[in-house]
Amino acid sequence: VKMFMPRFDYSKCTRCKKCAEVCEEKAIITMKDGTPFLMPTLCSGCRACEIVCPVTGAILEGQKLMGHTYLTETPYGFPLVTGKLLEGEERAMPIVTAAKKRARSLNKELLLVDTAAGTSNTVSKALEDSKLLIAVTEPTPLGLHDLALVLELAKLMGMEAWVVINRSDLGKKERIEKMAQNYNAEIVAEIPYSEAIIRSYVKGEPIVLTDNKEAEIFKDLAEKIANYLG
Repeated sequence: VKMFMPRFDYSKCTRCKKCAEVCEEKAIITMKDGTPFLMPTLCSGCRACEIVCPVTGAILEGQKLMGHTYLTETPYGFPLVTGKLLEGEERAMPIVTAAKKRARSLNKELLLVDTAAGTSNTVSKALEDSKLLIAVTEPTPLGLHDLALVLELAKLMGMEAWVVINRSDLGKKERIEKMAQNYNAEIVAEIPYSEAIIRSYVKGEPIVLTDNKEAEIFKDLAEKIANYLG
């Protein structure tokens, strides 16, 4: 996955400083004579500098490698698309966009997106065009705080939201229930603290393939999703 990054042709640059003035990330600095220099770690690849430059060819097309996307054929009958940033990179948006584009290109009936925690712009990008948001939370102050943000995001994006309470027996879930009610979000599953789930995770074995009672929680949730999406 590559991102646009400007390259300056100093033989054509007029030192007008417009590229630096328009850069919201302050990634372009200029010397006293107006000569521009780029700080690559700050550049977001927005192309504003290229657009505003009055001299054709003064800013050239450059690229920066941000990371990679991967397609894995799982043994469970569905493909998995993942994205990984290069070490030291902080801008995840190009990876999120590329991973989702690659997943869509597979033309599958169902696209399930696992977003990052919170409500950053990468989360909203990952949720674009989704029919259903499933918020996984915990009965803790931090869990309640993040849940409020996620449910508000779902409201702003005009999509239905469900709530899953993880480790539901380790805290007071009444506030979670009230918050869900305020946003008209159904609590569709409660997952108690379970050593069986932990062991399954450590082994790399999906809990739904075991005979543990906790497997039924996930099977029921999958059935609800399938019924909702038709």
